Amino acid sequence: MYKIKNNGYNPLSLIFLVLIVLLVFNAEHLVRMVQPNLSFGKANMEEITRIKKDNFDKDESVFLIDHGIIQISNDEMIYIDEALNKKWSKVVNGTDIKVYNNGDYIYVIDTTLGDIFKIDYEGNIESQIFSQGSIKKVIDYNDVLLILLTQKNYLLSFDKNLEKLNEENLNLSHILDIKKHNDQYYILNIEHKNKTYFTRMVNLDESFAFLSNLNINDTIVYNIHFNEDQRLLQSNKKMLLVNPSDEILWSVTTDYFIQELIYKDYIYVYTSDKKPDEETIENQGVDRILLYDDKGVKIEEIPSPIEDVKKIVKHNGKLFLVNDQELCIIDNNLEVLFIKEMVENINDIRVLSNGRVILDTEENLVIYEFKY
Repeated sequence: MYKIKNNGYNPLSLIFLVLIVLLVFNAEHLVRMVQPNLSFGKANMEEITRIKKDNFDKDESVFLIDHGIIQISNDEMIYIDEALNKKWSKVVNGTDIKVYNNGDYIYVIDTTLGDIFKIDYEGNIESQIFSQGSIKKVIDYNDVLLILLTQKNYLLSFDKNLEKLNEENLNLSHILDIKKHNDQYYILNIEHKNKTYFTRMVNLDESFAFLSNLNINDTIVYNIHFNEDQRLLQSNKKMLLVNPSDEILWSVTTDYFIQELIYKDYIYVYTSDKKPDEETIENQGVDRILLYDDKGVKIEEIPSPIEDVKKIVKHNGKLFLVNDQELCIIDNNLEVLFIKEMVENINDIRVLSNGRVILDTEENLVIYEFKY
């Protein structure tokens, strides 16, 4: 009989041990492949209610707002509250209607014509104006102020009655982003000099008067984030922290492309090094989540619990991540609290003030509650 010679270890035992290790460390992944509807993590998810979208028009739009949902379909706007009760409906006409809210009012804006309506949660139209021109971006909105950027790069501000307060021609032709913070406006504009492109950050006061500008010469900055009086500038692979005196305190270059970034005390960065594979034509690579402190020092780095994340929301010390079919929740220390592959494709996510989560899926609008 053939016998295996023992030189201090048994090859079959080693193979068996390797298989056990692989199964243990990949058990969650394997089970998710076999039973994709299972959830993992410390948190428990409870479905509160759902509304089917069977009767929605193919051109319907759904806007997840602070106190519920606005649905626009077949020239009808419907307000549905947090309990998914239909409260009121109105006839709307327009080609590209957007809905915004921050406070006790809802702004309904036809971005093509520039028609603007301010509506309360009872469905009453508080004020309205027409023909303000094509709207490129809504910059700020609350109960007493509305700030718009037109397609011709005019900055417009309106009071609580939609009376125009200020209008300013920015004279900037390649605006990448404009945001409001602490009653000041920050504009990122691409400029060109000596065959070189660079970003200029322009700072305006609340009346649109010029305050300062800062040239960033070695990278194209396309996004800006705020935490108290600090500004974090984001490019494809770089972050720069700028103080109120327009001094760059530090810059950090990442190894991979920055897909999403959240700056609240700590800096959470979602990166990806995926590239199309020549043979499979599928993206190959790794998605990662990186955690930095406010001095630009990397504290932690983990492979992303779910891949191809398209939106991240931070609420009460937790990060909510979604891709086309998965929902994941992680805490401030990047520990996974919850992960689940949903049955339906996910379009959008909104975390309400009470911590409940609305998922806008292909077939339903669903409200979930989590216990941690």
